[in-house]
Amino acid sequence: MPRKAADRCRVNLWKNVKLQECDAADFLAPVSLDAVLFSLSYNTMPNHRDVLRNVWRQLRPGGSIVIVDARVPSGRFGRLILPFAIWLMKHTTLGNPLIRPWDELAELTTDLHTSSHRLGSYYMSCGVKPASCQSEDRAIRISV
Repeated sequence: MPRKAADRCRVNLWKNVKLQECDAADFLAPVSLDAVLFSLSYNTMPNHRDVLRNVWRQLRPGGSIVIVDARVPSGRFGRLILPFAIWLMKHTTLGNPLIRPWDELAELTTDLHTSSHRLGSYYMSCGVKPASCQSEDRAIRISV
């Protein structure tokens, strides 16, 4: 992926892109972040809560975190396909269908919006960091 991204930057003459390969939980941005987008990636991260805490600390007040990913739909259909979704997750690089990022974002902010798409098989959650953020140092609750 880094090589393909570098090729794309070269072909398109993008000089304002800096690629960095590291664990997202350890990434330190050179400036405060205006926004963070997890697009079909959050549910694949084994340490997603650490990543969320890391980007939240670096997000400027008023900045947004958006998480877009697939999920198992609710209701009867979701209950029917859940065993297959878990099997598929274990045998591929698809994300964990049981992760609920909207709950994890809700622990950090009260300005949270979540919507479902494609018959409930995709979601988009957006959380905004308050202007005076006291929740910055709150730990994310980890349930086992």
